[in-house]
Amino acid sequence: MAHDLTIAEIKALLGQRIEELVAVLAPGKPSCRKGDYWMPVNPVRSDNRPGSFWILLRKNPGVWKDEATGETGDVIRLIQHTQSLATPGDAIRWAKDWLGIERIPASQIARVKSEAAAQHRHDEEQAALDLERQRRAAKAFWLDCWALVTLTPGEQYLLGRGIDVRTLPRYPSALRYCPNMPYYEVDAAGERRETRWPGLVACMTSCETEQIVAIHRTWLAHDGVGAEHRETKGKAPLDPPRKIWPAFKGSAIRLARGETGLSVAEASKLGKRDTLALTEGIEDGLTVALACPDLRVWAAGSLGNLASIKVPACTAEVIVCADNDWGKPQAERLLAKGIAALAAQGVKVSVARSPVGKDVNDCLRGEAA
Repeated sequence: MAHDLTIAEIKALLGQRIEELVAVLAPGKPSCRKGDYWMPVNPVRSDNRPGSFWILLRKNPGVWKDEATGETGDVIRLIQHTQSLATPGDAIRWAKDWLGIERIPASQIARVKSEAAAQHRHDEEQAALDLERQRRAAKAFWLDCWALVTLTPGEQYLLGRGIDVRTLPRYPSALRYCPNMPYYEVDAAGERRETRWPGLVACMTSCETEQIVAIHRTWLAHDGVGAEHRETKGKAPLDPPRKIWPAFKGSAIRLARGETGLSVAEASKLGKRDTLALTEGIEDGLTVALACPDLRVWAAGSLGNLASIKVPACTAEVIVCADNDWGKPQAERLLAKGIAALAAQGVKVSVARSPVGKDVNDCLRGEAA
């Protein structure tokens, strides 16, 4: 018997068998179970040990995030991601086949339809409320941080990357410092553990409204240079040492105002146009701001967010400062997607890459890849 199911209903059926599903999509040892989270290695990228890739097993089962890339989504997107499927439609067909939809009794389908409809309404309302609450908390955390990184381990960290913020034409107001930033990890027993480190905290603002929607946090070694952990290059020995919270799609870290020295709103009002340089990370963004003070510079936070950047009206051209991710097909696909989305907004888009190392900050420091 054929069943006409909505996406929400298919997701509900998948949620009922989520532990079976994740064992297929992202296999791992029993130790990957951390409370309500499944934390295996990411099966579609080079990932040596669990930690940065997680999947929810209880509330909103199948919701996932890769902290290393910023990618996230629901259970359908999880299927698409792990099975390397081209479209969400392909993922839905995969889900139907895995569930054996045609073998499910009509009574169970009817019950799932009713429950899914009610749950969907409830989830949407709660998700909106929860996101707004998280955004208020993130903004409050950022406001409570020190307004300048100078004379702190944060400044030492940046100096170690060849970046002297004192020489910038204008200190990036998005960038702040926290002397005692909490970091939460889930141990093997599923218990939440807290440690504290100094850290850089940058606000991410909506490209369209300029409202703060998220914060980008980088946990640092206590001295900012990592004398005890040289391999971390000044970051705290954590995995991952950077996190963005909460959802940040369509936002960016505004690091430099370029030759006009004006905000986006001011430049647009006066009809001024300039070149916008987009980087993935803060260090690369600050490197570009130092080397090319005539450019407006934003950091997208992750490569996956590049396609969601809304180009401001004051932009005449966009330069994407891309990492040298040769040999990483997923990164190259995300870059291509981002470039296409930016170009579709009617601006000229070009790509700049470092001639040495992985990124422009490596170029500044003269480091090889």
